[in-house]
Amino acid sequence: RLAAVNSTIEEAVGFFLEHGRAPLRPMRMRDLMEAAIDAKDREGKSAKYLAALRCSVGQLCRWQQTGDLWAHEVARDRLEEWVEGNGWSAKTRRNYLIDVRTVFEWGKREGMVRRNPTDGMTLPAGTGDGEVGVLGVGDVRRLIGAAMPRRVIGNRCSVIGGKDGVLLWYVVLGVFAGLR
Repeated sequence: RLAAVNSTIEEAVGFFLEHGRAPLRPMRMRDLMEAAIDAKDREGKSAKYLAALRCSVGQLCRWQQTGDLWAHEVARDRLEEWVEGNGWSAKTRRNYLIDVRTVFEWGKREGMVRRNPTDGMTLPAGTGDGEVGVLGVGDVRRLIGAAMPRRVIGNRCSVIGGKDGVLLWYVVLGVFAGLR
């Protein structure tokens, strides 16, 4: 079996010795995420940082029920598939991978995982500005329509004004005046 994957018995034994033991305190991936976020909260991290961490690592936990897996069983190839297979921009992929790496590093320090599956993964560039896109008339029509506040009357949906249309004004200014 080792010859089929071009490996030796020494490599297999080395891999087992490094990765084969169960973690000291195994937990599910979603529980590892929550424990890491709680620890970061106790460290005094900002609410914005904690929300971003919950969002990005939560995406991983929801993807193909990864949150139900034992954290020490989450493999690098699974993470690579998740990062590359969601159609996110390079900057989003980079940020999400950094957050997942942070959670696994915390879990490693706390004895919940023996290794960080993100080790050796290359971070996407994601630091430059993306290409500026231009919205077509149909795109603008759909965007403004989606930002319009709605009220259901009977079985019909009616467009209404009022304070519920806060997003509408942002969209209109952004599309027609630009934000400066």
